[in-house]
Amino acid sequence: MGRILRRSLVGGAIAVGMTTGAVAQTFTPLQQLIISRNCTNCDLRGQVLQGLNLRDVNLQGADLGQAQMQQANLNRADLRQAILDGANANRALLTQANATNASAQWTDFTDATLTKVQFNQANLTGAILRDVYGLEVNFQGADLTGADLSGASLIRASIGRATLVGANLSGSDLYQSNLIRSDLTNANLTGADLSGARLFGVDLSGADLTDTLLLGATLGQNGLEGTRFCRTTMPDGSVNNADCPE
Repeated sequence: MGRILRRSLVGGAIAVGMTTGAVAQTFTPLQQLIISRNCTNCDLRGQVLQGLNLRDVNLQGADLGQAQMQQANLNRADLRQAILDGANANRALLTQANATNASAQWTDFTDATLTKVQFNQANLTGAILRDVYGLEVNFQGADLTGADLSGASLIRASIGRATLVGANLSGSDLYQSNLIRSDLTNANLTGADLSGARLFGVDLSGADLTDTLLLGATLGQNGLEGTRFCRTTMPDGSVNNADCPE
């Protein structure tokens, strides 16, 4: 007579048919992710991934909206076209992760490590990137409208043709970053370090450059209508106080 052996695995089950040799597996998406490291197009919305080691996992197209990913290790993870809207990735590790075309609207990346992350063409509207650290992050063509990058350290970042309308970059370090043809209309750049940055064709209309460091930056032809200059260190080292209160 055939007999069935059943055992649970992280809340799932494996059924083994002894007479036929057939193996039937039933896993939740979270179990699939942990066991196989591959969960493309999975529904992980609202799941708790806090502190998990998810290095090198494949989450392409997965729905991670509202997921709890604080301090998770997502180094080299494939997050292309993934949905991260409203997720909490506070202090997460994302070195060399690929989030091309991902949606991370209102996602909290506070204190995350983002070195060499690919965020090109990603939707980061309203994302919280306060105090993040990352060398050579790629934001090419990304939408960062209303994003909070205050205190971010993004040295040599690629942020060309990106939208940063109304973004908060106060106190950020964008040393030698490339922002060519990006839209920083009404952005807050107070106290930001843009020394050596490439700013050719950047729209700075209505932006606040109070205490901003532009030493050695390449400005080119920029939209500067309504831009606020106060204690602003210009590319040639001169200080622009044109808009300081009298």
